[in-house]
Amino acid sequence: MTPPPAGTLPPPRLETLSADGRPLAQWGLLAAGAHDTSVMAEALDARDRQRADGFSNPERRSEYIASRWLLGRLQVQGPSSLSHCRRWLAAAATPWAAIGVDVECRLPRAVDEVAERLGWEDVPNARYLQAWTLWEAWRKLERGSVLDAPDLPYALALRESERFFDGPSEVSGAWWFSRDLGDAVLSVVVRRA
Repeated sequence: MTPPPAGTLPPPRLETLSADGRPLAQWGLLAAGAHDTSVMAEALDARDRQRADGFSNPERRSEYIASRWLLGRLQVQGPSSLSHCRRWLAAAATPWAAIGVDVECRLPRAVDEVAERLGWEDVPNARYLQAWTLWEAWRKLERGSVLDAPDLPYALALRESERFFDGPSEVSGAWWFSRDLGDAVLSVVVRRA
């Protein structure tokens, strides 16, 4: 992917998730590596610039700057979440209680073990990437770990997951959403109260 000319910033893809006529969250997506981080860094606050300067790995520094810049483009104030994969950076924010976002370009390395542990027996193989992004987004919302044992809300969401591509759906007190990006899947989970 060719980055835009130096000094220019790519327009991020921004979308608002709404349900029942009320906004739930906003999420943003930016192609990884398609940015001039020197220009993006100028838009960061002093604390984020200082933290970015602490990264010795240039790729990690670039990712940090771009993800914080993307988060700053969101028009929603409140809890936020970040994610990245080789091709995409994602950010999400909500005015509500909690949010989790995940974007993935590939499945976890031990797919068979993960599928068994997370209860994917009724999930078609073609939707494993969605199942994984839903799990990661859910764990971020819950402030847990992907190594946690699966819980009932996640199991119930898996049963309904195909409809999350059509728009956010409420399951177990949270709103679940997925977007097929062609080369990746993005999932967002929001809790209103």
